Amino acid sequence: MVFSIHYSMVLVEVPGRSTCTFLLESLNDWTLYFQDKHQVAIAYIDFSKAFDVVCHKKLCARLFSYGIRGVLLSWLQQLFAGRTHCTKVGRSLSEDADLLSGVL
Repeated sequence: MVFSIHYSMVLVEVPGRSTCTFLLESLNDWTLYFQDKHQVAIAYIDFSKAFDVVCHKKLCARLFSYGIRGVLLSWLQQLFAGRTHCTKVGRSLSEDADLLSGVL
């Protein structure tokens, strides 16, 4: 089964704001959208846990196998592309290393 995903609104939780507030504001937005006779589909993903130990390439391949394609898959692939990480200990800073998995 292949899903065709069209969206006009992407909501992102802002660090430092209450999760409860975010969800209540989202619910309000979805309700207004629904009342205007638009279809509403909701997917909430906690990225902080989803990518702790998952290889980004394997994740994208799995999403593709589940029918996630097009704009959404492309957006996720771009989100993961070109990420680097370095470690700081005291005043010493390591060289950048490619980030192949982990929290963004």
